[in-house]
Amino acid sequence: SLHTAMVEVLCNVTPAAMICDELRDNEAAKAAAAVGNHGVQLIATAHAETLAELVNNKAMAPVLGDFEECTLSDREAMRRSGAQRWGNFSKVRNQRIGEATFDAVVELRPPSCREGAWRVVLDVNGAIDAIVEKQPYGGELR
Repeated sequence: SLHTAMVEVLCNVTPAAMICDELRDNEAAKAAAAVGNHGVQLIATAHAETLAELVNNKAMAPVLGDFEECTLSDREAMRRSGAQRWGNFSKVRNQRIGEATFDAVVELRPPSCREGAWRVVLDVNGAIDAIVEKQPYGGELR
């Protein structure tokens, strides 16, 4: 499996960089996070059209900093939701608990998209936090 191969390479070779084609499940995501945590530069692909799609895929959580559910105070939940009155918001949210494995994310956009072929996200942690809060996450179109 990809997970086993990545861990074996990490233990036996001590590479400076590793390239992985398609993180497809939670075990591969955990292995990729372990590789990144050992200071190895990692380049990987994952099948998703956007970073938001990856954030919503629970299997990819290890490379996105992992998440935990938290309960906000009434005041904070109201502030974050933009609600104008009590009761129109959710107090339970997910939050990122660690750093993302990757320093940059490149979304390859479909040829039909007029806005550019790629979106490059350099503030990955900030983008993940924005996605969790259901806010736009930006990035540079190229």
